[in-house]
Amino acid sequence: MNILKELTQKYEGKYTEEIQKSINSPLGKLNFQPQESVLFIDDTKITISINATTGAHPVGEPFRITLHLKSSVEFRLEIYTASFWNRLLNGKNKHITKNLAIDYCFKTEEKRFLRLVQNKNFITILEQDEVYIRLYAKEKQLVLTPKKGIKDLSQFENFLQLLKILENEVLTR
Repeated sequence: MNILKELTQKYEGKYTEEIQKSINSPLGKLNFQPQESVLFIDDTKITISINATTGAHPVGEPFRITLHLKSSVEFRLEIYTASFWNRLLNGKNKHITKNLAIDYCFKTEEKRFLRLVQNKNFITILEQDEVYIRLYAKEKQLVLTPKKGIKDLSQFENFLQLLKILENEVLTR
C-alpha cells in the first residue's frame, strides 16, 4: 500500500488519484499520476499531494504537506536548506546549534526566529530530515516539502508535529 493510502486510512481522510497518464518522450515512455490525501487532524486540515512519476525518466514533484491555517497572517516565514554561501554567512549564529546553522536558513522576523529555535522539539525534528517550509500568507497555507519524501508513518508524525509547532508560532502575534 502506498504511504498516502496508509495515512488516509489511519486518519480517516479522503484519498483521490487521477487516472495514470502516459507520454512518449525521446527518453522513452513516461507515466505520471497525481495523488492527494485530505486529512483532518485535531480540527486542522492537512493536505498531502504528490505527482508520482514512473517510466523512462522517473523524476516528479516531491510530496507537499500543506497545513491550512484558520486565520490570515501578515509576515514572512521560510525555512530551507542552506547553500554554500548561506553556510558561510550563517555559520556563526549564536542562537542555534552549529549543525542547524550550517544546514538551514531562516527567513522571518528575529523575535519569531528566536522563539522557534528555543523550542527543543522543533530543533530536534528539523535536524533529523531535510525539509523546505514556506508560509503562503495570502492562501493561509503552511507548506512543508521533505527532500526525500515520506518513508513511514512515524516520519509523517514528525513532519506533522513540526507543522503544528509552526502553526502555533504563526498564529501567535
